[in-house]
Amino acid sequence: PEHVTVTRPADGMDRVVLGKLVGRAFLGQTVRVTITTVAGVSILADVASEEWLRLEARVGDEVAWHIDAGRIQVFPADEAWLTRT
Repeated sequence: PEHVTVTRPADGMDRVVLGKLVGRAFLGQTVRVTITTVAGVSILADVASEEWLRLEARVGDEVAWHIDAGRIQVFPADEAWLTRT
């Protein structure tokens, strides 16, 4: 979640995906948000508290998100159990 960037949607944005903000939890210096993609997949993102305040996002809002370049990890659905602790 620390490599996911969350912003407000804006015209002309490249390399972002839209989703719906469905949850948030204040964790001190960060806010952990849950975003649901159009495909129904949940994405977690950790947003610095100062940035969260600037976003002025509320649960139910549409947000844009992307994963920082070089930080993407993809796990096939049939091997998802490998990521569980």
